[in-house]
Amino acid sequence: MLRHVKVGSGLVRFGMAMTHWDSLPGRYGTVKKRRHDLLQGSCSFVIPGRLAALNDYTKSNRAGQFIGAGVKVKQERIVTKAIIEAELPHFVGKVHIDIEWYEESKRRDFDNIAFAKKFIFDSLVNAGVLDGDSWRYLSAPEPFRDRFYIDKSNPRIVVTIVSERSAMDE
Repeated sequence: MLRHVKVGSGLVRFGMAMTHWDSLPGRYGTVKKRRHDLLQGSCSFVIPGRLAALNDYTKSNRAGQFIGAGVKVKQERIVTKAIIEAELPHFVGKVHIDIEWYEESKRRDFDNIAFAKKFIFDSLVNAGVLDGDSWRYLSAPEPFRDRFYIDKSNPRIVVTIVSERSAMDE
């Protein structure tokens, strides 16, 4: 039986979970906090605003390699802040990730917008939510799904992580 629990700004559906203390390593400092290993369930978090698109990132890399690296670090800090605020658990096993992109206009192409999932996946790994973002940790044949919407007043990115075991149960 699954139960829904409000954790931070994210909604977590707990099925089977283990609790332990974990340090969140990474280039943004170490955060020591109590973590849950989520064996079954799903949770979501919201990244306010929008992230850099592929065209923006390419332009910054052409300006200089350190400028491009700075853009990547800045984008990952934005995502990591949203992850820490949502107090996401550590996912055990394979996961599927749904990303809903709410843009303020139709100016940016779908593929340029979706490039920012690189920043999201790297931040999920650096924050200790996922063990990795390779074939070993994401469920094939559809490891992620992108959906695009227009919301002029509130651009944002909603990321939902679903344990593969939960997806099989539903």
